[in-house]
Amino acid sequence: MHHHGSFHFSEIINQLISNIAPFSGLILTITACVLAVIRLYLLDLVIIPKAYSPQILQSLSDGQRRSFVNHHVAAGTKILLLVITAYPLLAIFTGHATPHTHFAKGSSTTLGDLMIVSSQIFTVMYIFELFYRDKVSPISCAHHVGAIIITQAAVAMSINFDHESDAVFEFLICFVWGTSHPCPVILQTS
Repeated sequence: MHHHGSFHFSEIINQLISNIAPFSGLILTITACVLAVIRLYLLDLVIIPKAYSPQILQSLSDGQRRSFVNHHVAAGTKILLLVITAYPLLAIFTGHATPHTHFAKGSSTTLGDLMIVSSQIFTVMYIFELFYRDKVSPISCAHHVGAIIITQAAVAMSINFDHESDAVFEFLICFVWGTSHPCPVILQTS
């Protein structure tokens, strides 16, 4: 029974969110490598030098420059996440789909696959910030570490779904929490 237009938490059957969930470590590693390459060769060498005047860039201290680059990484990642996850989340929450629904007709990619990949992108964005910035406030650090652990725990629980009765539910809640989070970029500018 589907009640169209209403949230259907009670109807989300507990299931492996995606067949690629057991490979989340591999996905995380590839995502981290891709982000490193983008930062090193696209952001630092092409995008930032073309988008900003040399005067602005030269006036930044090393710490400010790292913060500046990090803001671009975070903004780009958040835009990408919004594009990737908006449809799967809405489709699943409104009851028109499950994590096993195919993303497009004839595609073997499921909505759950997209959510696993985006959870790894989200994690890498925060890990990048923790390693790359030279100053991270204790509150920001606690927030990032918490977000990383919660996200990865949700993925792990979705793999162990027969023993975790709320795994899929918690995985979806992580996404809502991740997307509804106010963007802390303004507060973090050093």
